[in-house]
Amino acid sequence: MWGLPDESVKESIPAHGEVTAGIVGQLIKKLPNSPQNWREEGMTMSTKTRTFEATATREGKWWFIEIPELDTVGQARSVAEIPAAAREVAALWLNVDPSEVEVNVTVRVPEDVNSLWATANEKEAAAREAVKEAARLRREAIGMLAARGITQRDSGRLLGLSTQRVNQLTHS
Repeated sequence: MWGLPDESVKESIPAHGEVTAGIVGQLIKKLPNSPQNWREEGMTMSTKTRTFEATATREGKWWFIEIPELDTVGQARSVAEIPAAAREVAALWLNVDPSEVEVNVTVRVPEDVNSLWATANEKEAAAREAVKEAARLRREAIGMLAARGITQRDSGRLLGLSTQRVNQLTHS
């Protein structure tokens, strides 16, 4: 909302990253006592969004959000609430509208959880490789039986597989 200090004239401006000369021109018409520098040709006024970096760490039942550049902290109950809480803290600290700030939050996962997760991912990758190798060995065994003249039906009976599965392994 733009207007005169005495609130006799008010003008609503949609949120923009930049207020163009056309919008400034409209304001000048509606706000007769507008600043002279608004009237300069090609003048644009930027409503800049300030961006901050923050970190969020879990402490007890709360996520604590630290914005070092502002030397302030905030809190949120859940990970989903962290971005909005960080933006609100920054806006309150700067005494601006939340739309004028952006906060990039890095949520820190506890190191022991990160380590366990990484181990699980490594084991899963190894298991996938083991499954691929087992499938290769099965195909090779079926091929060895076929090379000896054993039918797919008999191969299935020997290995506990259906004839259809033996056929699939033979052709994969």
